[in-house]
Amino acid sequence: MNRSAVAGIVLAFVALSHPAFADPFTINVLQATHTVSLSTKTWPGTTSAATTTLNTRVSDAMLDDGLVYRSFGSLDGGTSNIDGASAFADLFEVSSWTNTEHFSDFRQAAAVATTDLTFMPLFTGTALIDLTFLLGGDAAAFTGSMVRVVDLTTSLEVWAVGWPFFIGYPMGQFLSSAPTTIATQFDSSHLYQLSLSAQTNSSVDFQTVTARVGGLQSVPEPSTLLLIGIGGGIAAIKRRRGIRS
Repeated sequence: MNRSAVAGIVLAFVALSHPAFADPFTINVLQATHTVSLSTKTWPGTTSAATTTLNTRVSDAMLDDGLVYRSFGSLDGGTSNIDGASAFADLFEVSSWTNTEHFSDFRQAAAVATTDLTFMPLFTGTALIDLTFLLGGDAAAFTGSMVRVVDLTTSLEVWAVGWPFFIGYPMGQFLSSAPTTIATQFDSSHLYQLSLSAQTNSSVDFQTVTARVGGLQSVPEPSTLLLIGIGGGIAAIKRRRGIRS
């Protein structure tokens, strides 16, 4: 047998033992923490802040309904806006929004959304993970977003993708809505952490950013599946008893 034939057999074995998953790659989420932090400030004045952390999706907003104004102080029917901050965090998506375009005084607003989930893959193989970053606003000043995967078993970072935005960066640094696909090798015997973050900070401007992760699909934990099976069995027994009676 020549070397090329041997190489072909080896590559075929690797392909079978480490398949690439074009469909959503299933993972067992063991723990998930979602946090949103908001703050608004009037200068000179007071600061309002709020932080919410949940094990399920979370969203919050701090809006100043009394600050509806006409864009750039126009008197001829400009667009109405409201100062404030909002944030949203789910299993595979985080977003934040801030707006402080009220020109009567100096205002600041900040919003941060984070998701950290610990999971184990159901299969050993290569997942095709899609990352989509959506950015909007006036100048994208002090806006950032990050998605990161860490192998907790080996304490090694698998990859991290994100973009920080600060005043002075060239316009070419703006995010694209086109998804970025990353082929990621997972070991079903390893423990992993997926982290997402989105943050905006406005000062007389408007900022919004969203980070989405596609290609991963959460399944219920084995204990949850067991409870579902037990519940289904009990329901079936009750139905049978009802028919007999």
